[in-house]
Amino acid sequence: MRYDAAEINRFDLTRYPDYRGDFPPDVYQLHRVGHLEEYEAEWGRRWGANGIGRLRDVALSRPTEYEVLDLWLKHPKFFLLRYSSKIDLDALVRNHEAYETLLRSLGIDVHWIEYDHPMGVYGPMRKLFMCAEVKVVSGGAIISRWGQASFKRGLARPFTKFLVDMDCPILHTVHGRAVCELGPMGLPIAEDTWIAGTSNCATAEGWAQVRPTLEEAGIRHLVPMPLQIIRDEFDNGGEFHTDMVIAAVKERTVLIYPASTPWETYQWLRDHQFTIIEVPRDEHYRYTPENLLLVEPGHVVVNAGATETIKRLQAAKVEVVPFECHGIMQGGVNGMRCITLEMRRDAGPALDN
Repeated sequence: MRYDAAEINRFDLTRYPDYRGDFPPDVYQLHRVGHLEEYEAEWGRRWGANGIGRLRDVALSRPTEYEVLDLWLKHPKFFLLRYSSKIDLDALVRNHEAYETLLRSLGIDVHWIEYDHPMGVYGPMRKLFMCAEVKVVSGGAIISRWGQASFKRGLARPFTKFLVDMDCPILHTVHGRAVCELGPMGLPIAEDTWIAGTSNCATAEGWAQVRPTLEEAGIRHLVPMPLQIIRDEFDNGGEFHTDMVIAAVKERTVLIYPASTPWETYQWLRDHQFTIIEVPRDEHYRYTPENLLLVEPGHVVVNAGATETIKRLQAAKVEVVPFECHGIMQGGVNGMRCITLEMRRDAGPALDN
């Protein structure tokens, strides 16, 4: 970008917060200015999806033939394939394209994450069309460190590259031995309040690392939700991602699957006057309607197969857009929120209000 020297010479110096005429900078005044007041001017636009306000920008990653390699079927349980049958790539691609079309019809801008290669720290990475892997909060992004499988380690690099290319600053990268898959584990239920899941996908050490950054971004309340694990058999385990259990659907109203909701989380929701809508057991296991897309408070996109859940949402005055997810859900439990990186939302209702 080129600037006109004459124009720069006419610059109003009083726009510098530490300017005081022909004296050294008044650093006291400079130190009174925070990152959130500066980053939009530095990076060119505002990013952040703290809460449940109107969704404006998301990122997606196109599924490719890489998703149907024979390698994944050699040991399907290791690669977290709930079903050993080979994925129908055409159905996956068509479903993903339909989802993009739906997002654009709802006035949501779509950006694309592209991988220059599929190799991670230990070998090939699977499910590269999953995009809710990191979290964008007010002021920038937090890069996760993965705990569900070694074939997920290596995602930090492509996500960091994408975000920087989008002029979205990186506020923190989870490091050391800490684990925090912040995208699927931190579930916003208000502008200042998240459900904070703990499991093999987010440890206490991981949350301790990201908490100061979250507080700077305006997150004041982290509601604990201890979750289950998977060990030898899928049927013997539970949900290890928060967004498979709970979703905000409008102000102080959540959709939950009770069997995976611990008492302390349920109690907190009741103490704070949240309306709770339950997902039937059969629909949780067949359609996972909790893994929905919140467009704005009172307006959601839900797996079309979950007809009873949709009726319950509509009875609570929530506008529902049913979306058929069969292609996306192949090979594992993948919902709309799993494949969507939320990058920008309008400011929404806060708990403290």
